[in-house]
Amino acid sequence: MKIETTTELGMTVIRVTGIVKSVEDSLRLKETISTSISNNPSHPLTIDFVDTFIIPSSVIGSLLKFIQLDKARISVIVRQPELLELLDNLKLTTLMNVIDKTH
Repeated sequence: MKIETTTELGMTVIRVTGIVKSVEDSLRLKETISTSISNNPSHPLTIDFVDTFIIPSSVIGSLLKFIQLDKARISVIVRQPELLELLDNLKLTTLMNVIDKTH
């Protein structure tokens, strides 16, 4: 898994390439998100899952915490239909501001 963070036009973008498969991957992603929110609390944050088709429940739980408790403005770009289906089945597409780029 590769994580790249950029800031563009007052928005922070975290681009995740590859599969979030290990505990270390999950921790690294959660830390990157947390750091981005702490460093730029007024910036909206977009997480772009480039070729990720599934994310661990711990990452989903952390995203929900950042959105609901920390009031972070997060959007999630989904490019794989499997990940879109997972978030849709969990009824999280609205809450996570999912942007469908599967086409």
